[in-house]
Formats: sequence, structure tokens, C-alpha cells
Amino acid sequence: AVTREGGQKPVWYVMDAYASALSHSDDPNFRCAPFVYAVSGQPYSIYWPVKAVGCGEVCTRNFAPSLMDVESSMQHRARLWTWDSVKTCSMTMGKCPDDFLDALQDMRKQDSEMAAESRAKMSTSVSSSSSENETSSVELEELARTQLVDGTVSVYVDKQTASVPWGKCSLCRVVSKPADAKWMWLGYRHGEWNGKVTDGHRLNRIDGEECLIDRCLLSYMLRSSGFSNSPWFVPMYDLHRQLAQVIGAHWDRGVACHWLVQPARSDVSVGMKTVLTRDVRRVARTAETIPSVALPFSPLTDLIDGYRYMLHYTVAVCAVKPLAVFLSLRPVVRRAAEKASGDDWFEEYGTLSGFVLPDWSDKEPGSTLTYDDFTGKFAAQHKESGVSFDVLQYSIGHCIRDIFQCAAEHMTPSCQTSRNPIALYGVDFVINKAQLQPALLGVTTLPHVTPASLESLVTVMAANSPSEASQLYDDVIQLI
Repeated sequence: AVTREGGQKPVWYVMDAYASALSHSDDPNFRCAPFVYAVSGQPYSIYWPVKAVGCGEVCTRNFAPSLMDVESSMQHRARLWTWDSVKTCSMTMGKCPDDFLDALQDMRKQDSEMAAESRAKMSTSVSSSSSENETSSVELEELARTQLVDGTVSVYVDKQTASVPWGKCSLCRVVSKPADAKWMWLGYRHGEWNGKVTDGHRLNRIDGEECLIDRCLLSYMLRSSGFSNSPWFVPMYDLHRQLAQVIGAHWDRGVACHWLVQPARSDVSVGMKTVLTRDVRRVARTAETIPSVALPFSPLTDLIDGYRYMLHYTVAVCAVKPLAVFLSLRPVVRRAAEKASGDDWFEEYGTLSGFVLPDWSDKEPGSTLTYDDFTGKFAAQHKESGVSFDVLQYSIGHCIRDIFQCAAEHMTPSCQTSRNPIALYGVDFVINKAQLQPALLGVTTLPHVTPASLESLVTVMAANSPSEASQLYDDVIQLI
């Protein structure tokens, strides 16, 4: 822009409704850049000229600038297709291109073929503790405490990992220097610690865990292992590569289809918040901020006292080869801030306070129910149907076991510090209302765990024999 003094300076515009309605051009004179304000997680777009624009000249921008070095022609057309309805403000848009539907069918066919292969290869046997173990309770206690010094273990906690209440656990002693710690609890930038940890440290990160915390890799791993037809499996579409399949699925399921849009990596604690929408155009535009995935989401979830809720389970991995996985049977129950106003309606750009979504923090509105309070309400509410939460939790345990069995094939404990891990993961589920079956929403390295559950898990992880130590508690079981 030209200043009053005759000079020039950059001008940035926060896009309003008019800027959002600009037409497309392959040779635009303006450029748009979406971004996420990290403090609030709110997405914005800025808009600025890239050429000299004369008075009366039409302002245009490229609706689908390249987001990556190599973008398929179908992906590019899918991004442009979501803009076709802007001119008419149509919610239904035009007919879905046939090749988008073909791409979706090819994906489903591939899932069926991979499921057939995995059934022939994958064993579903579960390792469990022997019921004939005659070890005395005193010996079990001794096994569980052998790695605790003066009844505690020293833990260094990276500031990126505030969700685990180490300071409230009586078995943990938080230290300020890594050199004083036996356990190192690191955040998603754990690569910064390369060369700074020793063989004497136990870490919460495992080489190859990206197959769990990267939602694109998690979805592909479960699909390739034959779980795409499992009732708990929810496909997670990579919006940088599979937008055509998303549009095909949206068209196939009907325009009332709801979508959850989440960051592709679940261990990134700042950035885009989870988006719930029925507008596939918003799905596509949200993906232009950071790498994202889209999950088909049914608002027809189970209610407790009229509130939607989510179950957040904590899983401990004490060894990879052979795999040792333990599950806390007392999940954190996250409840929505407000009662559900309807089964299939919500305000598109509202606060979503009637929903409870993953990637939540203690600062967000909502509340948690105690496990005993939740199970009591669940039993009373489903008394007539005869559905027991113990049976539901058994299904959830099998689901988590299958996930980590698949992941073990991809994890590679190549260094000493990851061969004896203290890894904790959070696994999120909602419960479908009709069948009362769990639906997986994702896995995170930032679990929310109560101090009581953490104490049980610390005892197991600190033991020379975690399998023996888990028998001390009725709220921890060994899955593998």
C-alpha cells in the first residue's frame, strides 16, 4: 500500500465475509493464508496483494494453492470442488464427481482385501497372568517395590506434559534436574533430548510410537491389520491426501453427516482445536491450517443424565519386545458442559458446549465424573436393557489390546532407553447410543489420569516383575 508520505508498506487484512467470497483464479492478484492462533486455537485467514492492483480491478485469489510438494490431481480437484457452492451459498453443493465415489469404493475394497489377509496371519491370543501363581502377597509387594528408593522414584517432568499429576502421586518425587532423575517424562519435542539421556534413564517415549499418535498412521495401521469392519473402528481420513474420499463418504452418508476434524498428531498440545461440522467445505478449509484428519462422527452417543460423555483410558507400556501392556480400569469420564439439546442438531459455529470432544484440557468448560458415580448412573440408566458396564469395558479392553498388538510390530526399541519404557498413553472412546458399542477417537501421549490410578500404574512400572505387581491392584489388568 502507498503511504501518505509516498512510500510503500505491507498491508495485511483479516478476512471478513466479503473477502471470503472472492472468486478463484489460477493467476491471482491476492493471496490468502490461513493460520491458527496458538494461544486460543482459533483459526484465522489473512489476505494481501501479490501484484499491483489498479482501481476497479477484480481481486482474486487461488482457492487451492499447493499445500505440499506433490499433490495428486484428484486431491487438487477435490479442494476446488468444495468451493463451487460459495457463489450460491448452497449447503448441498453439486453432484459428487463419480471418480470421488470410485476412490472411496477402491479404499473400501482395499480394506476388505487387507482384512482377509490379516485374518490368516494375525493371532488373537492374549498373554495373561497365570491364575495358578502361588507367589505370596509379601513377595509380590517386594517385587513391586524393588525399583523404588525410600518408597519413591525420582521423575524429571518436561514442561510440555502437564496432564500427568506426578506431583500428587505419593510414589513419585519430582526433581528439577535430569541428572537427579531415574525417570524422564518428555513432551512431543523429545528429539531435543538426544544425547542428554543415559542408559540409567527410563523414558516415556518409544521409537516407532508414531503409528499410535499420528492419526493417519494409526488409521492405516488398523485398516491394514483388518480392523476396518470392527464396530469400534472409525476411519480417519488424511485431509492432505484423501479429501476426495471424504467428499465421497459425505455424499454416500448424506448431507447430515457430521465430521470431527483433528490435528493429525495427537501429541501436539497447542494449535488447532477439534472442529465438529456438517459442512464438508469447512472440513477442507480447516485442513489448510495444519496437517489434519477427518472422522465421521455420530452425535447419537450415549447420554448420562442428559449429558454426552467421553471415556479416557490410560494405558501403560513397560516393555515392547516382548510386549507388556497394562490398562487402568478406572477411566476419566469427561462430561459435556451442557445437556444435549438434540440428537442430530447443533449450531455450526456455536460453542459446542453440548458436546464433549477429544483434545480437551482442564481449562475448557465441562466436568469430570468420578468413576463410581459414573458406573452407578450407567447401571441405573441401562437397567432395563440389561447392559452391564463391565461387559462394555471388556470390549474396550479387547479394542485397546488389538491396537497395541498392531503397534508393537511397528515399534522399534533401538536404544537402551526405549527398551525399558515407562510410556503412558490416553485412549479416547465415545459410546454409540443404539448398540452401546465403543467408538475409538484416538490415542495420545498426553493422558489425563487421576492420582490414585497413577499410583497403581507407577507401582506396576517400577516393579522388576510388572505382571506380578499388577496382581496387587484390582484397578489394573495386564492386557498383553
